[in-house]
Amino acid sequence: MRKRMLIVAIVLFVGINIVLVFMDDKNTINRIAFVTNWTTATEADMSEKLHKPGVITSKEENYVYFDQQLGSFQTYLVEEGQEVTAGDPIFTYHLNGQANAQTTLENEIDRLMAEVNGIEEAIANMKRYRVENPETTISTFKVADETHEIEIPGNPGEAALFKEQYVIEKEKELTQTNAQITSLENQLADLENRQTSITVTSPYDGRVKARAASLDNPVMTIESTDLQVTGELTEEETTYVKRGMKVEVALDKTDAVLTGDVNQISKTPNEVELEKESFYPFTASIAEGEDLLPGYHSEIAITLKEALGATVLPKADIFEESVWKLQGDGTMNYLPIKQGLEMDGKIELTSGLASGEFVAEKPLVSYRDDASFLTSFQPEELTWNKLASNQSEWKKYLTMGILSR
Repeated sequence: MRKRMLIVAIVLFVGINIVLVFMDDKNTINRIAFVTNWTTATEADMSEKLHKPGVITSKEENYVYFDQQLGSFQTYLVEEGQEVTAGDPIFTYHLNGQANAQTTLENEIDRLMAEVNGIEEAIANMKRYRVENPETTISTFKVADETHEIEIPGNPGEAALFKEQYVIEKEKELTQTNAQITSLENQLADLENRQTSITVTSPYDGRVKARAASLDNPVMTIESTDLQVTGELTEEETTYVKRGMKVEVALDKTDAVLTGDVNQISKTPNEVELEKESFYPFTASIAEGEDLLPGYHSEIAITLKEALGATVLPKADIFEESVWKLQGDGTMNYLPIKQGLEMDGKIELTSGLASGEFVAEKPLVSYRDDASFLTSFQPEELTWNKLASNQSEWKKYLTMGILSR
């Protein structure tokens, strides 16, 4: 009888204490949580990337035309695939009539000289444009008595990039136009020297991509040796991919990875069909590698967002946008955090936790906010130097650990 009463008393004692613990909303009962696994917040470079297929292309194609009013075509002086520089002879033609040819060449030179003046004025106007606090996205200026409007991004950073690229493109256009004038002046000099066979020189640097066997214009296509990568964006992707975003280009046939940035997004889709999604071409500049040719296929990784040196945790250690932080005073806190980028199973923490701080890996029933915690014994972390440096402290915590078990 006494034995039965003792068992009942023990069961009641244990049961009442368990009930009291679970009913203790005000945390008046001291609890100790045993943490078996924990981890440390670390620093890492995080990014969000958009992956698209791409192909290496020439930055531009330029066309050479032959005015049949000048005479009859004779022969090409360069082969397809041959590299040329501005001023290299590329074909000859037989002069029909000197007077008519001279007038035609002089008129074309005058037209191109007017273009040069316009380009120089456009460059000067753009260089004067201030992008620190643009009030409008439209820049208006006059070139050769004609009013031109250029849409410039309202964001100062994007406006500065647009200004720089605009000036670079116009200066390149200016160089090519001057080369065309030089080519025409050379033809005019041949004509003034009473030559009947006139040599035409290339206005462009590049590689001869095609020659027209039928002599239809353009009689020659010269592609730039400067390369870029070209891809396509969906309608939705055009809303968040911006010029200036960094890219990494991995070539399919090699292990090479090239870097660059998005420099152009077309506002016109490749095709417009009612029942099909539209795709918009984009190009990105690249740092060219050796033996790189147009037509090489690749994968483009566009960096949409990045956080360098971010505080990160494994995704599995975050519970409902909170973590169990292990404090230096031996207590644990249920700490809300704000999440940023996710990459390779890790989450960026934008607030709530700093790099180097500890969190418990798996939530247990015994975890309570502001509760004391104990961790498992880690003999590999214990050294004689640590023991000697603080003898009284380790003895106290060792006793607490034994009594708590």
